[in-house]
Amino acid sequence: MRRKPAPTELVFKRRLISAGFNFKFQQIVGFYIPDFLFPERMLIIELDGETHTKTGEYDRGEDWRL
Repeated sequence: MRRKPAPTELVFKRRLISAGFNFKFQQIVGFYIPDFLFPERMLIIELDGETHTKTGEYDRGEDWRL
């Protein structure tokens, strides 16, 4: 996914850039590669779209770990 981001990720990324946000895109954090990392705010944003085939149970586990 790092080489070919999902269309929703690209749209969100363009909006963040145009709004002037300071963020990192798909930056490695430990064992994870979150979609968007805002280090100054200690915030991670993950976008789920058609490319994500995980179940809701798996996603809840990921939320807990982060």
